[in-house]
Amino acid sequence: MTAGISPVGRYLREGDGWVFGWPGTGLDLRFRGRGLRASFDGSRAWIDVKGKATSWVWQVGPGSKVADLLESPSIQDWTVSIRKRTEGSVGELVIRNLEVVDGNWLDFSPFPPEGLRIEFLGDSITCAYGCLEPDPTKGFDPATEDFGKSWATVAAAELGAQIHAQAWSGIGVVRNWPGVDMPPLPAFWTRAVPTREASWDPGAWMPDIVVVNLCSNDYGVTPFLPDQEFVQGYVQWLTEVRKLRPDAPVVVVDGPLLKDDHPAPGTRTLVRSLLDRVVETMGGAQSRFHRLSLSPVQVQADLGADFHPSAAHQRRNGLELAGFLKRIRVA
Repeated sequence: MTAGISPVGRYLREGDGWVFGWPGTGLDLRFRGRGLRASFDGSRAWIDVKGKATSWVWQVGPGSKVADLLESPSIQDWTVSIRKRTEGSVGELVIRNLEVVDGNWLDFSPFPPEGLRIEFLGDSITCAYGCLEPDPTKGFDPATEDFGKSWATVAAAELGAQIHAQAWSGIGVVRNWPGVDMPPLPAFWTRAVPTREASWDPGAWMPDIVVVNLCSNDYGVTPFLPDQEFVQGYVQWLTEVRKLRPDAPVVVVDGPLLKDDHPAPGTRTLVRSLLDRVVETMGGAQSRFHRLSLSPVQVQADLGADFHPSAAHQRRNGLELAGFLKRIRVA
């Protein structure tokens, strides 16, 4: 690994470049110089770039070539983070040819200490789909998705935790929202980059806690799945999750979009009862499987694009999760 370059989240190496697909992934950088250049050819993503006393959002697309990310008239020490705000369905983030202008890379010394590690497995809610859009009647625009505002990121900040998030909008455990051109998440959650076949080494980053928020798309339209098909599919997947993360407690969550009046009467009550059954089948709290219901969206201020949670509601749910993890003494 090059001194001064530390990947965050899952990735693939491609020559001298880095390929990121899951939300919240990117690089931490440390160097001394007048600035930083990079090539983003092959990307379609919205990213956050944060450095000393500076922060901005940048859209990179297939036509993006070499860019000056940071510039200064004088040589100085920099600590910079680049994070992918958008999910894999928007596109990949490909970073190549990182170059310090008139300077050199610096070691991360002392390297930040390892903290709590949380892995999130989820859908559009975890991606923070449309959270920056104030009008819930508007459709999705990648510019309004910001994983930095996700309930996952909020909870991690509250707990001082590192996170990995494997999340994709419209995805389910057994079936997806109609029209989603990916299989349900259990078929690809182990990938390094969601749109590529290569797997991530499960031992490369072992979480202390796994949080699963999937069910809204399985029950997004009628007719519903047979109850037992959903329960068996979920149990089968959690069995795989536990095999790969044998020491991590698992929190099974129902999210803020479930309702008892849509798409059928009693939907939220039904889904919650099925998730309770899943956790009971896995052995419950004695086997370190837990259940949490997040506060649902209720008023205009709770809503972003396509009636998804706003940034304010994402924050509310993130604080709920952080409090829950503290109460069950796993954080």
